[in-house]
Amino acid sequence: MRGLYRLPHEPRGPTLGSHAGHAQELGGHEVTKVLHLGTSKHTTYSCPPEQAVVAAYEQSRGNNNTWTYPTFADHPEARRGQYSVSCGDFTALMQFEEVTMR
Repeated sequence: MRGLYRLPHEPRGPTLGSHAGHAQELGGHEVTKVLHLGTSKHTTYSCPPEQAVVAAYEQSRGNNNTWTYPTFADHPEARRGQYSVSCGDFTALMQFEEVTMR
């Protein structure tokens, strides 16, 4: 997971989709907002949701060596739902296409 950086502030500019918190592509970079379910605080990461929740979990445990993080598939705390991914108490919505009801 080299090249994984936490953004110091909220991204500025247009957002895609109608659901705040899901992975978005802004200015050529994918950003993901990760929510800590215990504190309701969020952090923004410049990577896909699967990597972002693993990074948030590992960083909460003091591991800032991104190259040592397990993949989402190999992480014992990682879970995938229909619309979200989580790792421990950290969750993020996945990018999805909007569905229009007729």
